[in-house]
Amino acid sequence: MAIGPYVTPLTAGSLSARRSGDLFVGMRRELDALQRQMATGQRADSFAGLGPERRTSLDLRGRLAALDGYQSTISGAQLRLSMMTQGLERLTLASREMRSELSPPRPEPDAAGRSAAQRGAEERLKLAIDVLNGQIGGRHFFGGRASDAPPVETFARIMDGDPARGVAGLRQLLAERKAADLGADHLGRLSLAAPAGGTTVTLSESADDGVRRDFGFRIAAASGPPGIAVTFTPAVAATATLAFAQPPVDGETVRVYVTLPDGTPQTVDLTARTHPDPALAGREFRIDADPAVTIANLEAALPPGAAIAGVQSRPVPPGNTPNLTATFAGGTAASASFAVGTQPAAGDKIAVTLALRDGTTTTITLTAQANGDPPAENGFAIGASPEDTAQNIAAALEGAVRGAARTGLAASSAVVAAQDFFSASTDPARQPRRIVPAGVPPSFAAATGLRAGTAADTIVWYRGDDSALPRATALLRIDSTQAVGTGAQANEPALRNMLAQFGVLAAESFAETPTDRQRFLELAERARTNLAAEPHTMEAMVADFGAALASMGRAKERHQATAAVLEEALAGAEGVRIEEVAAAMLALQTRL
Repeated sequence: MAIGPYVTPLTAGSLSARRSGDLFVGMRRELDALQRQMATGQRADSFAGLGPERRTSLDLRGRLAALDGYQSTISGAQLRLSMMTQGLERLTLASREMRSELSPPRPEPDAAGRSAAQRGAEERLKLAIDVLNGQIGGRHFFGGRASDAPPVETFARIMDGDPARGVAGLRQLLAERKAADLGADHLGRLSLAAPAGGTTVTLSESADDGVRRDFGFRIAAASGPPGIAVTFTPAVAATATLAFAQPPVDGETVRVYVTLPDGTPQTVDLTARTHPDPALAGREFRIDADPAVTIANLEAALPPGAAIAGVQSRPVPPGNTPNLTATFAGGTAASASFAVGTQPAAGDKIAVTLALRDGTTTTITLTAQANGDPPAENGFAIGASPEDTAQNIAAALEGAVRGAARTGLAASSAVVAAQDFFSASTDPARQPRRIVPAGVPPSFAAATGLRAGTAADTIVWYRGDDSALPRATALLRIDSTQAVGTGAQANEPALRNMLAQFGVLAAESFAETPTDRQRFLELAERARTNLAAEPHTMEAMVADFGAALASMGRAKERHQATAAVLEEALAGAEGVRIEEVAAAMLALQTRL
């Protein structure tokens, strides 16, 4: 068979020449690789060229990428937390300045009926709104997870709502609450009886249990001199029976208004859980298959000895009635009777202690005056007979109660209304409460109960997230095993307490009368006390963020040190030593 022309002839020396050519090409390729390594300092231009080191390179690069991600997260969070901390420090200073201006308060109203302290409160409220609406790059600081929009309403809408739509603001809620607490006769929803020709004067609470729970004075104690028989009958609170219309679902919130044994009102927000966190005792309750057990678990989460005064919850179809209701039964009103047996002596005193709706008390003391003495404030004349003296006591007691209602009770009413307004949120269980007018025609002064406001009739000042754990609304991973909470909400207790005090001072107005002067002093003292006794202070919030910043600073330093070690190891896996490459190039060039 003939050999085709495509077969390379095996001439003398052809095999050796071919081998020399292949060797030359290989050496040239190796020289090119060395020149590239000399220029780039890298062993190869792809992972495939690294050989066995490729796995090490990939691992090191992955760890460095993770560290870069942590560092980027930390840098952004440090800026955000620094701005939040500065804002809180400004508000802390504003709160201290407000307390200083109220120590002592100076009731010197201007033409609009507002004192310098009130004007200062308005400016500080506006400052607080600006701080709490702070943001970077469209991400708002104090809205929790709802960070895409300002969490706090404007000053104008907070104070006055939206009049064109019939939506009430803080000023309207203060006025309605004050009318309900004072009553039509300004006796603080108490009644006074002193039958003509009799010797007994009786001061009583309302017979309506709804009024006793929510409005006006409560009679706490009474005393008198030996010649006047004092009968004090303490109130007995009605028994509240709670019931769910539908079984609560995991994560559902309810709000319970309670009165503590010392008379202080408290708002308790609870979350229903199938598996409550023991660390959140007092804020969560366990859902049970038995509705009665679920209710018992809810009641066990309330403060010990607290009397239930009301509840709020989400509405349920078809009638949008509250899912959690409280039915009240029993209960009796308190009363204090003064029966004049023998005539009192000049200087003898009658005292009645009245409890106000903010947990404070005021004591009315009436002093007997001899016939002919000039009339004194809170004094009653000793009459010609016990019957006359009883009528004089009744007249003096009526005037004193009315005066206390227009000053101390009105001030406490404003504080309670402001605190209630600023405890509200967009959660259906935490809507601002409204007074239900009663009587014919309907009047707030005759109100017997409260209802949950709606978005259609009441402004909600806070529109952000409403988590029970604000820090957890922005958990940042700063290491493989470490996360820090950097979230915040404008409705945290310390902040909303401050806003309530600024708001109530800014909203009220006063005339230049002795009664309004005393009302201002009472309101200012309450605002000062509340600002100084915040249950969860802004300093504590600053401390939380300071601890987070410290943790991030330590993590950043740790990451930098780790990155330096990893980069060195990566250079060993991917890089080359220039001296070795140069020596290899010289050797190769010599061979060429």
